[in-house]
Amino acid sequence: MTIKHEEWTDRQFRYQYILGQRHSQKQKRRFIKSLISDILPHIQEDDLKIIVEKYKGIETGTNVYIGNLKTAQKVICTYYDTPSFKIGKYYPFNSNLERKKVIEWNIIISSLVICLGLMMTYFLFNVCHFKFSLGNVSSWLVILIYLLYFMVLKKSSLGTYNPYTLIRNTSSLLTMLEMINKHSIEKIAFVFLDNGIYGKRKFSEIQKQMKTGCDLYYLDSIGSNGPLHIMKVNNLFKNVTADRLKGNIYYAFSSSNKKADSLDEYYLTFKALKSTRINEENIKKFMKEIWGDN
Repeated sequence: MTIKHEEWTDRQFRYQYILGQRHSQKQKRRFIKSLISDILPHIQEDDLKIIVEKYKGIETGTNVYIGNLKTAQKVICTYYDTPSFKIGKYYPFNSNLERKKVIEWNIIISSLVICLGLMMTYFLFNVCHFKFSLGNVSSWLVILIYLLYFMVLKKSSLGTYNPYTLIRNTSSLLTMLEMINKHSIEKIAFVFLDNGIYGKRKFSEIQKQMKTGCDLYYLDSIGSNGPLHIMKVNNLFKNVTADRLKGNIYYAFSSSNKKADSLDEYYLTFKALKSTRINEENIKKFMKEIWGDN
């Protein structure tokens, strides 16, 4: 099982640097346009389906389906949007802890920005004894500085997005593109999900379209230097009861720790998430798991 490095390098450069940030609707549309241009030469146009999600008339997400979920023997999916930034380890199975850490990081950054604003105001009016005058150029400069400050404050309160996206989750996207380019999609379907934080909730909708006996594989950050794990996680989906599962659900991910007593304890270190290199061996192992030695 080999990877064509010229094509792989081209796609990695585009999705790592040019299209690495995928959080605004504009960025996501650019990503999807590039994704479609990479996929269409290898499939029939009828095998491509784009589903736009809306809430109260406002676009909230776009999912891309490749292949026929109703006839596929296996469905492989992952998320493509950029996660929120935080410092520290990433626990793929502990979403509650991840949300808490993101909120804590946003509070810290917002608090620092507020302190900076208070210090700036104190220095301006108590140290420099500045007085506003509409006819004074310096007054307009101060107004501009405060406008920029409040823009930064607003952005910090909403949270920042992770600039390190190669491992999480561009590596999984590149794996799926490599699979689509190498093999027929007659027996395998692919789903690129928006709003990855809610990806597991969308499994219920994907399952409805799958035939009985079809297995679902969910990829998350599989390209780190840590070992690859492919685990059956049917019991994690309490919203999809056992009698409603069409097939098994597998979670494919890499981790910095080789073993853990429970799924919640698997993690990727911040250093691993910042890596600018993909572990191609993990990609090859996953493709071998799906296709065998073919």
